Amino acid sequence: MLRVLEEQKFEPLGSTESVEIDTRIIAATNKEIEKEIKEGRFREDLYYRINVIPIHIPPLRERKEDIIPIAEYYLEFFGKKYGKPGLRFSERAKNALLLYPWFGNVRELKNVVERVVILKHDNLIKADDLHLIPRREEESFLFTFNSLQEAKEAFERAFLEKKLRENNWNVKRTAEVLGIDRSYLHRKIRQYGIGKESTNGEG
Repeated sequence: MLRVLEEQKFEPLGSTESVEIDTRIIAATNKEIEKEIKEGRFREDLYYRINVIPIHIPPLRERKEDIIPIAEYYLEFFGKKYGKPGLRFSERAKNALLLYPWFGNVRELKNVVERVVILKHDNLIKADDLHLIPRREEESFLFTFNSLQEAKEAFERAFLEKKLRENNWNVKRTAEVLGIDRSYLHRKIRQYGIGKESTNGEG
């Protein structure tokens, strides 16, 4: 790729003649490229060749003014997709969305909204419907819940999802690690709507 970018030409497979090209490359990553270079996972010369005009897009948690408009866009989109028009967020739900750190950025927000649309049976989406739990730097989010039960359920969902991810979504292995019955874990996965991929592990 580096040679193609430098010379603006390449030889197609099976050909002995070069083909000239006029291309522009747009590349994106969620990795720390400098770190990847130092650890030998990305070529330094290629990085400097494609890094002509760098564009830094701040993570969603650093542009909170975008969170509600994006969430409402997906709420309308998935409302139409699943035949549930007229859905709206309560003020406390909006506050929960703003306080959450969104380490998965827009993709995570989109998945949260889609899940809540699928599971919701009335038009008003409340904070506890979102099942969000903060990372350490967002502990103030916990105090948006009205009851201890809501807070416990939010933590339990986040905890189980984290452990499932750590065990590559293998339900059997996750249950063994946690010291709980596999059928109990399956019930919790269904209860919290953790995700279809979480049920793909060995059952």
